[in-house]
Amino acid sequence: MNEDDKNLVLRVLETISGSAEREQAMRDMGKTFTYLDKNIFPALRRAELVIVYDKTGYSDEELKALSVSNPDTLNLEELLFTAALSSDLNEQLRIYKIAETRFPEDYRTSNNVGAVLYMQNKMSEAKSQFEKANGIQDNPISKNNLGAIAGVEGDRTKSMELLNQANGAGSEVSYNKGILNILDGDYSDAVSNLGSDASFNKALAEMLNGSAASVDGIIDGSDDADTAEGAYLKAVAAARQDNLQGIVGSLTTAFSKDASLKAKAAKDREFVKYFENASFTALVK
Repeated sequence: MNEDDKNLVLRVLETISGSAEREQAMRDMGKTFTYLDKNIFPALRRAELVIVYDKTGYSDEELKALSVSNPDTLNLEELLFTAALSSDLNEQLRIYKIAETRFPEDYRTSNNVGAVLYMQNKMSEAKSQFEKANGIQDNPISKNNLGAIAGVEGDRTKSMELLNQANGAGSEVSYNKGILNILDGDYSDAVSNLGSDASFNKALAEMLNGSAASVDGIIDGSDDADTAEGAYLKAVAAARQDNLQGIVGSLTTAFSKDASLKAKAAKDREFVKYFENASFTALVK
């Protein structure tokens, strides 16, 4: 390129900042732009490489091992995740306590310690942890848990107040309200609050609300499908439908899992209509 054309290009580059205006000015140069386009621009082309990748941290087994050998290498989220990998409540408690010691400013650590203690039926200790967690940060999850504690303690009014303050903590709040509804005799509200998931309490609420026919299906889809309590509830539902065969079949299953239920059934007013029935009396002997 001759010196005059080169200076013209440089002048455009120096005086025009907008890319669109600059390009148009260069195109207006005619042969000079054609020379640039064929001989200069091709060498200036650039390529962009976009890399999509997954960042892989520790494996589950590595997390478990590190939680024992060197827990200080794990951050808060890794500790919380590692605790959830175990079904052993004592192991969960160990890890959550480590998290609580290292990250006391995060309410989840104290709350999760309390949750494990609750499942271990250590209600007083669990309550202290939930209060501690809510003191660190007022939050609906700890309020829900405190509501559950109040329900266990028999203070249904306080329990409902706390649960009403826990909106946003998930379906567990409504479920806990449903349990209170059953205790208060508000069976329609209980059915609604207990949601669509199959559970013993859902089956109980449906039966008490007049839908005894739905009990078998709910129990069979729940965690109580193979328990004595689940079978016993199915027997009560059968009695409410005047179904002797259903009573005998379900009670036979219940007694095979827990023979102490025979004494309960023999006096249970749900079966009063069958106290003189040979099939029933033979079963509860």
